Amino acid sequence: MHAVGGLLENMGDSLAVFAPHLNSYRRLRPSEHAPTYASWGFDNRSAAVRVITASKPATRIEHRVAGSDSNPYLVLAMILGAALTGMKEKTKPGGAITGDDHAVSHQPLPTNWDYALQSFSAVRFRLCDARTGNTGLSIQPASGRNFRNSPSE
Repeated sequence: MHAVGGLLENMGDSLAVFAPHLNSYRRLRPSEHAPTYASWGFDNRSAAVRVITASKPATRIEHRVAGSDSNPYLVLAMILGAALTGMKEKTKPGGAITGDDHAVSHQPLPTNWDYALQSFSAVRFRLCDARTGNTGLSIQPASGRNFRNSPSE
């Protein structure tokens, strides 16, 4: 369970990789069916990290935050890095949620692209290669400025 603790602890700081575009944050709202809190639960589809316990040999962890627009290689690197950090530091995940995650009060995930980029810049050297982190951080703000300055049709 320490791996789950590491995933939860680093989830908010990793959101710039899991939701890499300005439009990615439109789905990260309580009314949508995407997780909005760093939470976990057994077989709970509203939690950000779902521990599936169908049978002992098939027990697995499902990370539900990354969107389809994210880079799967970077997502996997961030998930593995966070899980490994949790196991090394013996991070406890806290209590599992039951029921609807949107009805429970937790630490919310960033719902703003700029805030997610700031959070990611603080931890990028711990969870990913310095070159990868710097490249992503230099491209994304420019992309956001271009998006905000162009009129919508």
